[in-house]
Amino acid sequence: MLLIDDFTKFTAVYCLKKKSDAAESFKAYKTHVERQHQGSGKDYVIKAVRTDAGGEYTGEAFQRELRRCGIEFQSMVPYTPQEDGVSENSNRVLVGRANALLQQASAPKIYWAEAVQTAVYLKNLSITKGTHGIDATPYELWFGKKTNIQHLRVWGCTAYAHIHPAKRANKKWSPRAEHLIFIEYMLSTKQYRLYHPKLKKLITARDVFFHEDSPLYKPLKQQIFCPISTNDSIVSVSQVTEEDTDFDPGLDDVESLSSDDFDHATDE
Repeated sequence: MLLIDDFTKFTAVYCLKKKSDAAESFKAYKTHVERQHQGSGKDYVIKAVRTDAGGEYTGEAFQRELRRCGIEFQSMVPYTPQEDGVSENSNRVLVGRANALLQQASAPKIYWAEAVQTAVYLKNLSITKGTHGIDATPYELWFGKKTNIQHLRVWGCTAYAHIHPAKRANKKWSPRAEHLIFIEYMLSTKQYRLYHPKLKKLITARDVFFHEDSPLYKPLKQQIFCPISTNDSIVSVSQVTEEDTDFDPGLDDVESLSSDDFDHATDE
């Protein structure tokens, strides 16, 4: 579920297991937004919600929460996505960026939620059209402070998180770092969210060394050209994958060429 502030274009995303979770997610979002800006001198109160006619928004639980808070519900006409261009365009752009992250890291699709969260995080740190002519990022307009991008890293790269001495089995000879995958940024803390492939769990850490040129998942094998011998003793070129180059031909598989044969082949 994508939630976009109309003025700043600051975006939040909630990954729902089922549509009925939309009401609870919106309630958590509303409470978080109003509490974070309380006392800041800005009147951050949700006055209206504009959505399509999806069942997760027209359901009784979601409507009850809107009525309780006095929030106006604006529903689009069915089958007219152009009426909600901001949301539809954001959905398209974020899905494309998340897919690009997965492809760049050669990561499996099970990480799609973390890729979407990262795409939203980067969107909030980038100049976005529709901020009413203000040359600022959604993050700057939302929090009132400059954007810092020094902590950005390549998504899906290999990461080594420092192991505190108290957690080591042997303080002298135990490993001092864990081999992990960088999977997500943390918005409220100066930590990174990392995936432990062996334990299959997510952890958060601050002291992390990133090997950005080394993704944990190997890239797709590229096609290369390799010479193949034929029965006519004439060398030809065929397109094969890197897997095929591991094949070690024996004497029976490749016909050797003498210098005389090679001269004869080139003369022809």
